[in-house]
Amino acid sequence: KNLHNDNVYIYYAAKPFLYYNKNKIATLLTFFDMTEIYELSRKLEEKNIELTEANIRLQNHTQNMQQLTMETERNIIMADIHDTLGHSMMELLTLLEVTDLMIDQEEENVEETINEAIEKGRNSLSEIRSAVMRYKKMGGVS
Repeated sequence: KNLHNDNVYIYYAAKPFLYYNKNKIATLLTFFDMTEIYELSRKLEEKNIELTEANIRLQNHTQNMQQLTMETERNIIMADIHDTLGHSMMELLTLLEVTDLMIDQEEENVEETINEAIEKGRNSLSEIRSAVMRYKKMGGVS
């Protein structure tokens, strides 16, 4: 049983201990002051709630940091691809325009310029593939 009054928790137990001719003639009453245990239990429950809320906030923060890190890495790789592609295309376009001029002027080293443009295109493609592979390794599109 619980005797509760003004945040004081007293429990008691009643146990018969003397019998005479199968009749109970005495009962032992034991009282327990459970106030401190109840207060500690209540504080523990409050701390548990606080820790659960802090854990949820931490998990959300961790998830946000993971997403931000992935987005940052993705942006770096995409900028790398963009820069490589833009620079390579500009070089290829310039080489092809030079080749066009050389053909118009019937110059002899047109074949060399065309081979240079082909080599530049191959190198650029290789650089772009490397950037895409780095993106895939960090969890990008497969």
